[in-house]
Order: sequence, then structure tokens, then C-alpha cells
Amino acid sequence: MILPILSLVTGVLLLVWSADRFVDGASSAARHFGMPPLLIGMVIVGFG
Repeated sequence: MILPILSLVTGVLLLVWSADRFVDGASSAARHFGMPPLLIGMVIVGFG
């Protein structure tokens, strides 16, 4: 019983961490290409 719960918690933590890294990378790339911050925020919220 403990192994499935531990696996679930680990999976959720990895999902949250990787999603945060993805959003940071995407917004950094968008800033690099000169997109305004408002547009970056709208796109991230739109997909979110």
C-alpha cells in the first residue's frame, strides 16, 4: 500500500516541477524573440 502512494506523490511532484521548468523555458524563449510580456502571459494562461 505504501509503494503506490509513494509513487503517486513522486509522480505529482515531478509533474509540477517539470511543468514549472517548461513554463520558465517557454517564457524565456518568447522574451528572447521579443514578444511582449502580456502576450506571453495570455498564451500561458490560455494553454494552462
